[in-house]
Amino acid sequence: MRRELSELQAELLTRLDSFAAAVRNDHFYDAAEAESEVSKLTDRWAHLGDEINYREGYPFVTDEPELRDNLMAWRREAFNAES
Repeated sequence: MRRELSELQAELLTRLDSFAAAVRNDHFYDAAEAESEVSKLTDRWAHLGDEINYREGYPFVTDEPELRDNLMAWRREAFNAES
């Protein structure tokens, strides 16, 4: 999943360059198309990052196991509701 995330970030950077070029060149339709692709990639990037955090268990919450368990349960519910 981390490899997919890094590939997604590289593609997102490429699409952002295309979007910026379309805006610079005043190509409205190309910019709109590029923005749509950037939006889709951004959503996928966020969901993939959430899935990695969910699977790895929020490593930044280590001192209170009960809090960590509560966050994991909450995230699981939120993730299922979004899916």
